[in-house]
Amino acid sequence: MVEMLLVIGIIGVVTAMALVAWFNQMPMMRADSGMLLVETQIRRARESAVDSRSNYMVTFQGKAELVTCTSKLITGLPACPNTNGPTATPPQSEISDITVDPNQMTYTVLSGVPDTPDLFGNTTTCVASSGICFKDTVTSTSACGTTPALPCYITFQSDGTVVDSTGNYINGTIFMGQVGNAPNPTNPQTARAITILGTTGRIKGYRYNGKTWF
Repeated sequence: MVEMLLVIGIIGVVTAMALVAWFNQMPMMRADSGMLLVETQIRRARESAVDSRSNYMVTFQGKAELVTCTSKLITGLPACPNTNGPTATPPQSEISDITVDPNQMTYTVLSGVPDTPDLFGNTTTCVASSGICFKDTVTSTSACGTTPALPCYITFQSDGTVVDSTGNYINGTIFMGQVGNAPNPTNPQTARAITILGTTGRIKGYRYNGKTWF
C-alpha cells in the first residue's frame, strides 16, 4: 500500500510539472500557429502568381486579416478589392480571405522587440500598432505602416517579385504578437515576424525568444 501511494504521488508530481510546462508553452504554440497560417497564405500567393503568370495582390487589413486576389479573370467570383497595382475587371477575380484569431495573434510590434536581422522595418520607420511595414527600395519611403490604419497592399508579380503601386520593388515585414491583458500580461516570446525581399520575393519567418530573433 505504501509503495502504491508513493508511485501515485510521483505520478501526480510529474503530471503537475508537465501541465505547468504545457501551459507555459501554449502562448508560443499559438504564436507559431498564427505565423504559419499567414506565412503559408503569402507563399501561396507568390506561387500562384508565378504559376498563373498573373499579378497577385495581398491585402493586410483589420487586426489579423489577410486577403489575396489576382488579376486572372474567373467567372462568378467577386471583384478584387485592392487598389494597389493592376486590378481585375469586375465582377471577376479570384479571392482568398483568412483571419487569424485576434484574441491570440494580431499585427503588432510588441514593446521592446527589435527589428529582424533583415532590417526591413520596425518602429523606426513604421507605427508599432500597425504591425505591417513595407518600404520602397528606390525612394526609401514607407508605403505601409506609416499610420496605424490598415489596409495595406503589396503585389506579387508573375516572376515572384514584390512591388508597390508605382512598380518599385518593396521590402517589408509583417510583425505579429499576442497582446495580453491584466491577468495575462504580454509575453515578448510570442513575437513573430515574416519578411519579404522585394527583388526576389523571398519569404522568411522569424521567432523571438525574448532576446533575439531566430
